[in-house]
Amino acid sequence: MRQLTFIGLLLTFSVCKAQIKVFIRFQDECKGEIVDAEYELSQFDSGKFYQSKGATVVLPSKGLYYLTAIITRGNRRCLFGCPLRIKKEIFRDTLDVPKLLTEAPALHQQRKLYLVCDSVANGKYIEYFKNGTVKLKGEFYDGLPDGYLISYDENGERKSKLKYKNGYLIRSRYY
Repeated sequence: MRQLTFIGLLLTFSVCKAQIKVFIRFQDECKGEIVDAEYELSQFDSGKFYQSKGATVVLPSKGLYYLTAIITRGNRRCLFGCPLRIKKEIFRDTLDVPKLLTEAPALHQQRKLYLVCDSVANGKYIEYFKNGTVKLKGEFYDGLPDGYLISYDENGERKSKLKYKNGYLIRSRYY
């Protein structure tokens, strides 16, 4: 009986100490290659943050997380983010980093500067998924969005419609 109790406690301890290992790589659409990036995952339920060490981060549990990465383009540090559902004990993925990113803002900066690869975004911009459907469209002046910035899912369904005036968000709608 004591031996069964000990085995039961050992199994319970092993299950409680289970860790989820996440390996993320980033495929930069501008460079056409894998790039190194610092990233963190924040857990939707608890709001806790988990910082990467190289391409790896260890999480306490499976679930829904939000990834935020710093991508270096030229001499600028840009932000990339997306939700990730972690379902496995060992999670490996390569994420496509789009051409259009925002520059990492300075403290208390209210407007985001948008970049297309190494250049400041200017004029009409349309980005496509690999299947050819529109991913994002909008208009930019000196790196600031002006007018509507509309994003779509891979099926062509609208995800969000954001209205900007001179870089300031004045209205948002999510579908």
